[in-house]
Formats: sequence, structure tokens, C-alpha cells
Amino acid sequence: MLDLGFYDFWLFDRIDQNNGWFVSRVKDDANFEIVEELRTWRGNSIPLEGESLQDVLDDLQRQEIDVRITLSFERKRGSCTSTTR
Repeated sequence: MLDLGFYDFWLFDRIDQNNGWFVSRVKDDANFEIVEELRTWRGNSIPLEGESLQDVLDDLQRQEIDVRITLSFERKRGSCTSTTR
């Protein structure tokens, strides 16, 4: 479990490459593409798959979501090598 002080896509990638898991809050301006909802919500929930985070935030009635996302980032610090995960 990581706090925003350790928010680093390179670190998340390394954890994932070593078959680890992590939980982290996201920054307020994060705008990931949601590729899968991992939890079904009761009531008037809106579909999130295929949407970007910032596009659905105003329509959400809950404080948490459990989703898989895709994002692009530099694989190594200071390099021009980027990847999408």
C-alpha cells in the first residue's frame, strides 16, 4: 500500500513485473482509461469501462471505484522509452 508521496509509475511497473500487487490513491488530476470494472455496485451505477476517469468523476455517486486501468509512462527514469500498461 503506497501513499501519494510514493506515486511513481516506474515503481508500479517494477512491482507488477515481479508479480506483486499495490494499492495507491491517485492524484486529483489523474486521467486513466478504465478498461475493466472489478466490482459491481448496487443502485443506479454508471458503466465505467471504456471511459476516462475525469469524464466520469462528476457523474459518480460514490467515493471509491475498483477498476483496472491503462496508462502510458516512461519505463526508465530520464529515458525516452515509454510503455503502456
